[in-house]
Amino acid sequence: MNPEPRHPAASDGALDVSVSTGSPGLSVRRVRYEPHARQGRHHHDRTSLTLVFRGSLDEVVAGSCEHAGPLSVVFKPAGTVHANRVGPVGAATLQIEFDEGFIDGDASGVPADWGWAHAGPSARRFLELFARWSSGDDPEDALEDRVFDILAGFDGSEDGMGGRRPPGWLVDVVEEVEDTFRRPRSVRELARSAAVHPVALARAHRRHYGCSITERTRARRVREAAGLLSSAEETLSAIAFATGFSDQPHFTRIFRDETGLTPGSYRSLVRG
Repeated sequence: MNPEPRHPAASDGALDVSVSTGSPGLSVRRVRYEPHARQGRHHHDRTSLTLVFRGSLDEVVAGSCEHAGPLSVVFKPAGTVHANRVGPVGAATLQIEFDEGFIDGDASGVPADWGWAHAGPSARRFLELFARWSSGDDPEDALEDRVFDILAGFDGSEDGMGGRRPPGWLVDVVEEVEDTFRRPRSVRELARSAAVHPVALARAHRRHYGCSITERTRARRVREAAGLLSSAEETLSAIAFATGFSDQPHFTRIFRDETGLTPGSYRSLVRG
């Protein structure tokens, strides 16, 4: 018999860092997790949005496992039974929780299901909220507006949120793109390996994942760079080279386009 889902305890490796009450029915907190911490099946009474900004974790819901690292964002409805495994360097997150009254009893515009988005618009919006919340620049009603804006991004259009099962050959292509992001292959080369036409590959990738293969490669580089910025001591130029960017100015421009922050600002934010 499976154990009854429960709320995680402090012994599961969760260590609160700071908490903000925010608006009525809304709370924001920074939470870090110890390396290799495990949380068994449990659920929360409040709906949540979580941004991972350092380290990594795996989350399992109904047999589906999602691996999350820096710039990964999850939406989790209240009552979602899940389990977590934290990676070898631990994990640091910003978590937003809200109760039913926060959305005025009308949930028609709120996603119904658990889901992750990796980098992309949701991460950019979340980082903007993170920066403003950390600095104390925003009034409380602005915090509400930013939460609504993040929720609006979970409409099935972002990578990982589409709900449509891609064909096996496309999954293989995506795995190759993710693995070779530092020295990517062209769409023509990828299509040749998959035995499909390059246009068919480009069309299928955009239909299932909401972005081009070039955009996927760029986002993958930015995610890798975000991980290094949050945990490593290398210079920005060294990180640019390690993640496949041609030089530091190119790295800075793409990173800012993807996240809204320069690499230096991101490093200061997540280490603050």
